[in-house]
Amino acid sequence: MHYKITLHRIVFGLTVLSLFIMQTACHNFYMISKTPVTVATNDIEQLKLQNRDFILRSGTTAWYMKEVTLSADQKTLQCTLDSLPPQHKLHLSKGRRGKLRYKTNSPETNVLNEVHFYSPADEAAKPGAVYTLALDKVQKIEVLEKDKGRTTGSYVIGAIGYTIGAFMVAGIIIAATKSSCPFVSAYDGNDFSLQGEIYGGAIYPQLCRNDYIKLKMAPDANGGLQLKISNELKERQYTDLAELMVVTHDKNSKILSDEQGNLYSIEKPEPPVAATLSNHKDVLAPLLYAGDNQLLHFDDTLAAAATNELVLKFNNPTNTKKAKLVLALKNS
Repeated sequence: MHYKITLHRIVFGLTVLSLFIMQTACHNFYMISKTPVTVATNDIEQLKLQNRDFILRSGTTAWYMKEVTLSADQKTLQCTLDSLPPQHKLHLSKGRRGKLRYKTNSPETNVLNEVHFYSPADEAAKPGAVYTLALDKVQKIEVLEKDKGRTTGSYVIGAIGYTIGAFMVAGIIIAATKSSCPFVSAYDGNDFSLQGEIYGGAIYPQLCRNDYIKLKMAPDANGGLQLKISNELKERQYTDLAELMVVTHDKNSKILSDEQGNLYSIEKPEPPVAATLSNHKDVLAPLLYAGDNQLLHFDDTLAAAATNELVLKFNNPTNTKKAKLVLALKNS
């Protein structure tokens, strides 16, 4: 029984690294631009002129401040308190995942226009109440703005992550197109020529199986037959048993094996005279030639009515009751 292991630690590591970078990059950040212990009244006036959203953080409760005015002596702020709208709750948890992050093209962008006043808990702070905030009781003020540097850096890292991802995908494609199954080569009288690959797709022990391949060989100078099984990529491959079967047969016949190792003698195979795909499309021409340059489009959808059916018709010149169907197939 045979199987191979194709898990490459480098590819896995690049996958994890790429996914980690892309998960931690391409984000938008805001910052707290001012956190003074005491409030400068000229700053408050300037923020009002910018039509900022003022938010009161009284103890553990947050309120939306409407109709904010600064007293003549510049010692208090008067406003009407209201419940905090959902679009202004992002900074209550310091942004997304507590990392001062926000999502663009969403109500979360309102965080860039907010000013938060922190003060001790006050029972007078109630929804609908006209509230006076003594500026000497304010513990700190947070003016929120876009963090351009951190956001730009995030997108640069994201670009690097996507580039790594693109190279990783390209590497996987290259590795996939360069088949990673054990290569079988045979001596043809002059050199070792590639004959094919064995147990393709058996990437887990549970998928191990026997496999058979027809070889074109010629004896060496000593009359012996030489066979080589090679591992072309950096992976583990397990082959428990390798046997060479030599069959003597008529030169006009061809010996083929099924997947159980049963041998069949084929003489004068009849090509199909008609071939129709599920959608009644005539596909005879591509099936008459060896090679993989012909393409048939099968239905690979998950629709209930999806069917893949190929109807073949053959001539039966000898009126035989039994026949062998010979398929020239390659795994993908």
